[in-house]
Amino acid sequence: MSNVSSAYGVTRMHAPAIWKDAHQGEGVVNAIIDSGCDITHPDLRENIIDVRNFTDTGTKSDVQDSGIHGTHVSGIVAAKDDRKGMVGIAPKSKLLILKVLGEDPNSGNYQSLVEAIDYAIRWRGPNNEKVATLNLSLGGSKNDVTLHRAIRKAYQNGIVSVAASGNDGDGRRSTSEIFYPGFYKEVLQVGAMTRNDQVAHYSNTNKNIDYVAPGTNIFSTIPNGEYAQLTGTSMAVPQITGAISLVHRLLKEKDQKISIPNVLTTLNKCTVLTKQGDRIVSFV
Repeated sequence: MSNVSSAYGVTRMHAPAIWKDAHQGEGVVNAIIDSGCDITHPDLRENIIDVRNFTDTGTKSDVQDSGIHGTHVSGIVAAKDDRKGMVGIAPKSKLLILKVLGEDPNSGNYQSLVEAIDYAIRWRGPNNEKVATLNLSLGGSKNDVTLHRAIRKAYQNGIVSVAASGNDGDGRRSTSEIFYPGFYKEVLQVGAMTRNDQVAHYSNTNKNIDYVAPGTNIFSTIPNGEYAQLTGTSMAVPQITGAISLVHRLLKEKDQKISIPNVLTTLNKCTVLTKQGDRIVSFV
């Protein structure tokens, strides 16, 4: 099995159709705000540009994955294209690993999340690179003023925030389940779909959902150089983050202004509607 065929999101979104023109997202920096990452994973290590730990455990540079979640998310965005293991949506994009979740996935707090977002806004790479996206495969039920302020600040600085709709869905579109920061209008909120293009029963539904993306039984990287399938809106978010990386680089190649409106206009031209009326990315 090739690494492209093992990555369902890559094939469903037809990412290879844009890889040549978008240089596989080369140089675009995505901040992965999560549980850390196995930065030695063969499919990831070349694409990790910097790291920072915002938890109370370890040093500032200790971002070893507290579980498997952050490594899995990272691979969906940017696992390299080496015909082994699997490949990410934007396999030449870069990852800024910002750890905010400890061993207990429920141990995260909004303060650490806000600190990580603020850090991502200020961060500059060795060649003065800036963060293009925030991948937020996390969240909570509380609407927090400080968190919303940080999200708005990221938006004002031209950073696209992509966040999970949450996994508390009841399978009914008539009800709303709200998760922050995904519900904020400055965020691209992503729900999960199954392989038959149906919204997954666990995926939250509400009026602010922007896209759905593959989220069920998604194959990706996990610590110790291994791979596994995971399910959830957390897995759908990095599909869109990777797609934005490709669009970001495509605009650069065309000498067009890179701004959130231009990125989203271009991305929306590469979407189709499911039979249920949900918007999914398709680069063909």
